[in-house]
Amino acid sequence: MIDIQKLSVSYKKQQTLKDLTYNFKAGQIYGLLGPNGSGKTTLFKAILNLVPYSGSVTTLKESTIGHLIEYPGFYANLTCQENLSLHASYINLFDLDFSHMFNKLNLSEEKEKKFKNLSLGMKQRLGLIRAMMNNPDIILLDEPTNGLDPIGIKDMREIIIREIKSAERTAVISSHMLHELTAFADTLILIKDGVLIGHLFNSRDPYGLVSVNFIEKTDTEFKKQFQHPVNILKTDIDFKIYGNYEELSVFYSNCERHSLESLYVTVMNLNIQGMKLL
Repeated sequence: MIDIQKLSVSYKKQQTLKDLTYNFKAGQIYGLLGPNGSGKTTLFKAILNLVPYSGSVTTLKESTIGHLIEYPGFYANLTCQENLSLHASYINLFDLDFSHMFNKLNLSEEKEKKFKNLSLGMKQRLGLIRAMMNNPDIILLDEPTNGLDPIGIKDMREIIIREIKSAERTAVISSHMLHELTAFADTLILIKDGVLIGHLFNSRDPYGLVSVNFIEKTDTEFKKQFQHPVNILKTDIDFKIYGNYEELSVFYSNCERHSLESLYVTVMNLNIQGMKLL
C-alpha cells in the first residue's frame, strides 16, 4: 500500500508534481501512463525519498520497496552474480543463492558475464532481479520496456505477469506506451504535466466521455451510482466526465463512446484547469 497526499515536487522553481493525492492498494498492478516529461519518474523518486517534496508518502510499517528507475545501475566490469551479491549486501542480505532467480528470468547462461557485455534486455532483467531480491511489498518499475526490441518487450511482459503480480504486493509500472500497460495492469492512472488527471479500470469494455456545462451530482452521488472509477475534469470551456461507457450512458444521452486509445488522446489534449478522481 502507498498512500500519497498532496504531493508536490519543485525543481529549479518549476513544479514537476502538483498536489498529487492517490491510494495505491495491495494486490494491484497500476499502470502509470503519460507522455515523456509528465512526472512519472519524479513520482517514483518521491516515493523512494530521493527528491525533496511537500505533502506525504505513507507505506505500511516495515514495508520493503524494490525498484528499477531509469537505467539499471550496475558496475560495468563486475559479473551479474558479483553485481547482485554486492547490491544484496547494501540491504544486509548475504550468501543469497540467485540461481532460481537467474532461471526464472532466463539469465542462467549470462550470470558469469560482465555487465558491460550484456544486451539491453539482459540488463533490464538483471535490474528486475535486483528489484525482487528481497521479495518486496512494493515494486516500482520505470519504463521497463524502454529501448527493448519486440522479443525483449514480450519477455518483459511475461516476467511482469508471472513474477511481479501478487495478492500482497503493490506494483506501479510506468510507460508512455498504452498497449504495453494494458497487457498486465489492473488499473490505469493518467498523468499530465505533473498532475493525476484520471484513473480507469483496465477493461475490454468501452469507455465514455461526456461534456457538460456544470456538475449536478455530488461526489457521494457519483460514488453511489457508478461501480467503475469516474473522473471529472474542468477545462477552459466546460466540464468533462469520463469512465465506463455503459454506466455513463445510462445518465448522459450525449455520452461519447471511446476506445482506450482514443479516450487517452482526447483527454491528453484538453486544457485542464481542475480535476476530481472518484
